[in-house]
Amino acid sequence: MDKNKPSAQHAVKIIIFLGIWVCAAVTKTFEHPSLLISPAQKKDMPACTNICMLPENLPHLFPEFNETQMSTFLKNAQKSSMYKFLIAQKKNTIVGLAVCFKENSKTWNIDILAVNRKHQRQGIGSHLLSAIKKISQSTKTPTSLIVKRSNQPAISCYTKQQFRLVKSYGTDPGSYQEFQFVPPNLP
Repeated sequence: MDKNKPSAQHAVKIIIFLGIWVCAAVTKTFEHPSLLISPAQKKDMPACTNICMLPENLPHLFPEFNETQMSTFLKNAQKSSMYKFLIAQKKNTIVGLAVCFKENSKTWNIDILAVNRKHQRQGIGSHLLSAIKKISQSTKTPTSLIVKRSNQPAISCYTKQQFRLVKSYGTDPGSYQEFQFVPPNLP
């Protein structure tokens, strides 16, 4: 196995150029002064696919996916009870999305965090990670993600939100690192 890549069970593709605010319970809608977070609906899939397919996002998500494959993945995640799929909206426009899944009963994994480039660097990433932490706390379940070592803006955002490095898969810039948030309410 290549030391620079995570194992298949950890092969979670991550992007967080800016982030998206994810709600603590997928059945609720949360508001922020200029941001509305809600569960993704079927009608949201085209906009979500477009955000994932942006040239700045796709290489960090599923670079092998074409638009049809990405659309199918998102539609399946939106319908599955194993996933929490949320959208971030500004002025009724979808600007980002988050897809988290429960790989097993012990860990939430952030599968996709993506945002439209026009809405990056506005502090939404911090709100996203705060909300993801609420999911972890409410379900008493740690949350993990894997990110390229070279994605320093994302790593900085994660560490500010108390995600800690738990594993490295190599030392070169193209290698991956795994970060995890463990809620303080866990035994």
